[in-house]
Amino acid sequence: LNNIKNWHTALGIPAMDTAFGFGGDSEAYSFKIGEKMCTFHRAEMAPPCGVYGINYSRQVFIHTELSPHCWSITWTTFRKPTFTGCAFFVPQYGLMVIQAGNTAHGWEPGQLHGTLLPGTPPDPKYCFPEIGQAGIAIVTSIRIPALYEKWLQENCDLEEVAEELQGILAEEEAEENADE
Repeated sequence: LNNIKNWHTALGIPAMDTAFGFGGDSEAYSFKIGEKMCTFHRAEMAPPCGVYGINYSRQVFIHTELSPHCWSITWTTFRKPTFTGCAFFVPQYGLMVIQAGNTAHGWEPGQLHGTLLPGTPPDPKYCFPEIGQAGIAIVTSIRIPALYEKWLQENCDLEEVAEELQGILAEEEAEENADE
C-alpha cells in the first residue's frame, strides 16, 4: 500500500477527500445510512483514483497497463457462488485468481495480466448480464499526474497551495510531537 500512497503524496495530489476544495474537516469521511449520518474523523482517505465494476472483464485477454504506481489492488466485494468467468490471470507466474466475495489481490499493472469474460450471456430482456460479481479497484491512469498539474495551473494560485501544504505539514508534525 505504501507504493500507492507514496506516488500521489510525492506529487502533491490529494487523496479522495469529500472536503477538498469545499472547506470542512479534511480528515473526515461521511455517509448516510437511512436517516442517520455516520462520520469517521481522522480517517485515512482513499487514493485519488479508483474504479467500481460489475462483472469486470476485458476482451483484450492478456495486456499491460501504464500506471504511475507499481501496484494495483482489487477487492471483490460480492460474488454469486454460481457465477462463472471473470477470473484474473498473471501468466508470468501461472497464476489464476478465481474471484470470491470479500477477497482482495494485488498485481503489477506493467506485467502481463488479463481476465476471462463472464460465463453468463447478456439477457436480451434487460440488455445486461446478471450481476455475478462486483468490486472496487485502485488503478490509476498514467495521465492523472499531468491532468492534476493542468488543473492546478488553471484553478489555483500555486503559492497559496504551497502555504496550505506547509500548514498541513506543520500540524501533522505538531501532532506527532504531541504523541511522543
